[in-house]
Amino acid sequence: FTLPSVKLTFKKSKIECEGTEALVAHFPKLSFKTKLNFKPWDIQEEAIKSWIENEHLGTISLPTGSGKTKIGEMAIHDIGLLRTLVVAPTVELLHQWRASIIKDLGVPEDKVGIYWGGEKQIRDITIITFQSGHRKISEEQEDVDEDVDEESEKLVEKIISLSEESALIILDEGHHAPAPVFQRIMVGVKSPYRLSLTATPYREDKND
Repeated sequence: FTLPSVKLTFKKSKIECEGTEALVAHFPKLSFKTKLNFKPWDIQEEAIKSWIENEHLGTISLPTGSGKTKIGEMAIHDIGLLRTLVVAPTVELLHQWRASIIKDLGVPEDKVGIYWGGEKQIRDITIITFQSGHRKISEEQEDVDEDVDEESEKLVEKIISLSEESALIILDEGHHAPAPVFQRIMVGVKSPYRLSLTATPYREDKND
């Protein structure tokens, strides 16, 4: 994420820079309130606290089984009545995110949309994938194809477009995305609040 480095540069140059709170003023508000229907683990509370203290920006890297989805949900709850965009690496995880948000945050089903293939629902909380129907990204895949097919390109463009009305973007397992896809998303998104969740800070294609 580039915003912290930009703000640091401004600070060193004695140029005033607004905090992220001021940047979210024009973003659409949610039509409902979320609630946490689970008790967070200590490790989850520590992780989200660090993210909040970093002005709602950054990457949280925790081992598999640490409940990273729950941390993402805590981030959605923390920012209050603001739209959120979740980017999942696979269609399977896209559906898992939707079911979990509905259950864990008490969000009405018609307020959580999914965007992929034949289902293109844009809601207060929208979950989209950067995986096209022509390629598969999985933990077992050792050699990640760098080519970005036409369908993936359209999905990336949609992610960037949706971020213009989403105060928070959550990128789940971003290290699984091909480097060109990851870079385009990170550079192009407009969301002032940003959270990347991963089990490893290192990319499978070595393009860290």
